[in-house]
Amino acid sequence: MLWLSAGCTTPTQLIVVVDSDYEVGPEIDALHVSVSSADQQAEHRFDLVETGLPLSFGVVPSGAPEEEITLNVIAEFGGGGEPGEAVAYQRVVTSFVPGRRLQLEVPLSRHCPAGDDVGGCPSSERCLYGACVPEGVDPSTLPDATDTLPDLFEGRVPPDASVPDGGVGADGGAPPGDAGQLFCSPGDTCTDGTPCMMGMCSPAGVCEDIMSCADLGMTCSESGRCERSM
Repeated sequence: MLWLSAGCTTPTQLIVVVDSDYEVGPEIDALHVSVSSADQQAEHRFDLVETGLPLSFGVVPSGAPEEEITLNVIAEFGGGGEPGEAVAYQRVVTSFVPGRRLQLEVPLSRHCPAGDDVGGCPSSERCLYGACVPEGVDPSTLPDATDTLPDLFEGRVPPDASVPDGGVGADGGAPPGDAGQLFCSPGDTCTDGTPCMMGMCSPAGVCEDIMSCADLGMTCSESGRCERSM
């Protein structure tokens, strides 16, 4: 694996964009990234106090242009240049598309604290904004990379949202909840029938849609719920 800057123009490439709603400095201060394929592995640690968030890096295939890779991204705290305490974690399995420079977004959410059971999801799935989704990402669903780093949390997760048991807030405890802004559970639907996997419940009890079934690699059932394809 070769690590590249986001400005490189290698035709076959993944540009990984990482962002978090944890505060850089008092909550997280480093990012440990590992990328592995069938016969190669590469690791890198970013000093978030220097780089800030969001940040991006590029990965190119070490062998076949369509090879599959596994990406592990861990936000850490308190290592002082060495491995620190794991705070948030994402594992993504995807592959390259020959001749395309794709953008893969990796949000590290306080709704998905690191641990033996990340976000309460089974080992074959990952926690995304508090919902369990398949860890595999179809590269054909990824957009072409741009030179703009998106805010992966703008309008998606309320800053005072509740977190799963074990999550931490800026003061070391769970952020204060709001009875009118509860994080929606997977499978909830909006009153207008729009499938809603992740979002915020309004004071009226409506789950405001922020990500579609397709965004999560799922299909919309006749009942209007997001379901994993068998």
